[in-house]
Amino acid sequence: MSKRQKINDAPTDVVFEYSWDNEEAAPQQVTKVYVHPSVVEVKCHAFCNGMSTTFHNCNRLKEVVLNDGLQKIGKYAFYGCTLESITLPSTLVEINANAFRNCRNLREVVLNEGLKIIAENTFRGCTSLESIRLPSTITEVDEDMFYKCNNLRVVILNEGLKKISHGAFENCSTLESISLPATVTEINDGVFEGCSSLREVSLNERLMRVGRLLFTDCTSLECFKFPSISARLKILFKMVIGLVLRTR
Repeated sequence: MSKRQKINDAPTDVVFEYSWDNEEAAPQQVTKVYVHPSVVEVKCHAFCNGMSTTFHNCNRLKEVVLNDGLQKIGKYAFYGCTLESITLPSTLVEINANAFRNCRNLREVVLNEGLKIIAENTFRGCTSLESIRLPSTITEVDEDMFYKCNNLRVVILNEGLKKISHGAFENCSTLESISLPATVTEINDGVFEGCSSLREVSLNERLMRVGRLLFTDCTSLECFKFPSISARLKILFKMVIGLVLRTR
């Protein structure tokens, strides 16, 4: 058997094994892919619909099972893929830019503890994604990471996160609330711009930098919760946003 082969071609479940050193094309009916244990990196454009030689026009692909031992996912690896769910192995440490961008059917992503880098635009345009939990090993939500994730309702940010970069949650129109862990010190420009369902924001006392246009077009926003941050920062928020603040 080759490293990359069709394992089962039953009409309702077509399974394929992927290994980056073989250019054999997958059947277009493939629904599930197993990544070979020898693979340490899913390379750039590997599953990218329209650019991958292996998975060209595989429009029924729903699930990819990533192997333990995998360390890195390359740029645009799953760009535009029809993938519905993915679980990342505990060995993964890096996801590069645009890796899952425009995976419009992607509903579920399980991110592993030990993951250190999730680059810009990783989940941009994943319009079916409903919830995300960032592991404590992630220190930055990079630029436009969840831009236009229109169904993203639940975001759980863990202790260890330090920075939320430009436009990270911009136009996440169904996000209703967000709570910043105590370790966050910086929020950059336009992070929550266009989050039209956002009603409640909980800030933390270590917050040192707040960018511009942070809550532009957040038309449902009515409540800020400040634990014990400086009076100066409270005044700044009142001046810029002009909303009712609740303190505790």
